[in-house]
Amino acid sequence: MLLENLPVAYAYHQIVLDEQKKPVDYIFLNVNPAFEKMTGLKKKNIIGKKVTEIMPGFEYSSFNLLDAYGSVALNGGTKKFEHYFASLGRYFEIFVYGKKKKHFSVIFHDITDKKEKEERSKELNSLYNFSLLLNKEKNDLEKIIEETIKFLPSSFRYPENACACIALKDRQYKTKKCQPTFCSISFPLELHDKQIGMIKVCYLKQPPFQEKDYFLNEEKLVLKALARHINHISNEIKLKKRYRKVKKTFL
Repeated sequence: MLLENLPVAYAYHQIVLDEQKKPVDYIFLNVNPAFEKMTGLKKKNIIGKKVTEIMPGFEYSSFNLLDAYGSVALNGGTKKFEHYFASLGRYFEIFVYGKKKKHFSVIFHDITDKKEKEERSKELNSLYNFSLLLNKEKNDLEKIIEETIKFLPSSFRYPENACACIALKDRQYKTKKCQPTFCSISFPLELHDKQIGMIKVCYLKQPPFQEKDYFLNEEKLVLKALARHINHISNEIKLKKRYRKVKKTFL
């Protein structure tokens, strides 16, 4: 009765094993009203059903919730972790515990607001660091790019898995182990409307969430802003060099 009235989402499940005793699915046995409100799934429509019936493709999620849930259901104990549900567009802190063999309970705490604030802070720090860099290295484009590469991965959701690369004309600047992957985002670097390079961020491994777009709109805006600033600086430095050359010629 207490669980029914919890202000956070609660669900109780039974794990489903294959012939090798490996977790392959789970069945909904009970959920509270907060779970219904959070997911939009009605209790009467899901009780007794497998998660793969309710959410097709769940078993192919890049972060295997079945492993985490199965471990608790079979061995007992507890687990706590954060997960992003693309279908809901929300971040959750998940607490899993098991008291009965092959069964487990899950409590979901919505931490979306907290995570979004953290992301905004990362993005603002990125632009702030870049502005400091511009003041320090006004006329050294190479130094600006080298330093930008260093802090750029920290602006993204999974910095430990991110790498950055800036290609400019015949030069390429990149973080260690950086290589092209299927999971990347990029913007062109231009001079007088002609592309002269590119700024790119890649995830070296598939991020621990599954969705159509691996990058937040805010992350795209930050990368686009950096590309625009580098374009402007590149053009400004070139004009200064041209001015000095012309000035030297006529003096």
